[in-house]
Amino acid sequence: MSEKSEDLLRNVAKSLTNERFKLILFPTEQCNFRCLYCYENYQLPKMSNETVEGIKLFLDKRIPTLKLFELEWFGGEPLLEKKIVIEITKHVKLLCEKHDVVFHSIMTTNGYLLDIETFKELNRIGIKSYQITFDGDRKNHNQFRLLANSKIGSFDKIWNNLLKIKNHSETDFVMTIRCHLTSINKASVQSLLRRIKDAFSEDKRFFIHLKEISALGGQDDDKIQHISREMKHIVVEELKNEYKELSFVDIGKDYVCYAAKPNCFLIRADGTIGKCTVALDSEINNVGKLLEDGTIKIEKEKYLSWFQGFENLDKEILDCPYYALKRKGEF
Repeated sequence: MSEKSEDLLRNVAKSLTNERFKLILFPTEQCNFRCLYCYENYQLPKMSNETVEGIKLFLDKRIPTLKLFELEWFGGEPLLEKKIVIEITKHVKLLCEKHDVVFHSIMTTNGYLLDIETFKELNRIGIKSYQITFDGDRKNHNQFRLLANSKIGSFDKIWNNLLKIKNHSETDFVMTIRCHLTSINKASVQSLLRRIKDAFSEDKRFFIHLKEISALGGQDDDKIQHISREMKHIVVEELKNEYKELSFVDIGKDYVCYAAKPNCFLIRADGTIGKCTVALDSEINNVGKLLEDGTIKIEKEKYLSWFQGFENLDKEILDCPYYALKRKGEF
C-alpha cells in the first residue's frame, strides 16, 4: 500500500470514529467587513440565549463520550460577539478537563478586532489557533477587504494586531496567515510575503496558507479575476521556492473536508445545523435543528448525502462534497 493511500485511510479513520468530534459555531452571522467576494448575506443576528444554552446542554452529553473535541469559531465575524465565544469556550474547557478530553479550539477571524488584550483573553481560555486573511499587500488588500459602511481599508489595523501578538512571547499559539490569490495579484502577494518574511519568518508560530479566491456565490463574483487550479499550483510552487524562510501550510491530496466527516457539523446563529460553511443558502445544507434542551433533530436523508465519498473513497467528494456532488447533479 502506498504512503498516499495510508494517509487517506488514516484521515478516513479519524473522520469516522465516534471518539473525535468537531463543532463549528457561528455566534453571529453579522460582519464588520464587506469583502468584495463574500458569499454571506448577513441576515442572521447573534445567537440567542436559548441557542447558547442548548449548545452547552448538548455538549454536556457529548463531550464525556469523547477522547478529542475540536471547537471552531466562524461567522460572520465571531469577535463581534466575543461574550458568547468566551461563555461557550469556558464551558467546554471545563467539561474537557473534567472528563480528560483533549481540547482544541480554532477561530477564523478577519483579525480587525483581535487586539492584544482580546487575544490574551482568548488564549487563556483555550483558543490557541487562528486563521486571518490578507488579499495581497496593503494597497490590494484595502481594495477588497473594506469595513462595513466605510471606505476605510483594514490592512494596517490587522497588521498591527499581528505584530503585537507576535511580541507577546510567553503565549503558545498557531497563527495561519491566509494569502488570497487571483490571476492578477501575484506581484501583490509577493510584496506581502516579503513583508511577512521580515516580520515573522523567525517566529515558528506563524504559518502561511496560499489560497485562491473562489466563486462562492457572492454578488460580485464576476468582478474577481479568478485563478485556474492549474495556474494556482504553478504560482504556489513559485512562491514557496522564493520564500523558503516561511512555513507554508500544505493540506495535501488526501485531505478530507470537514463537511464530508460524519463526526463534524456546524450550528448557525439561529440553531440550524449544517455541514458546510460555504453553502449556507443551500437547502441541502440545512440538515437539522438544535433544540433548547440540547437535543438535535436531524433530517437523516439530507445528512447522509454528505458522506457519499466514503462509499468508495472518492477523493473528489471527500475533498469537497458540496461542489463535487453539485457538479454531478446530486445536490
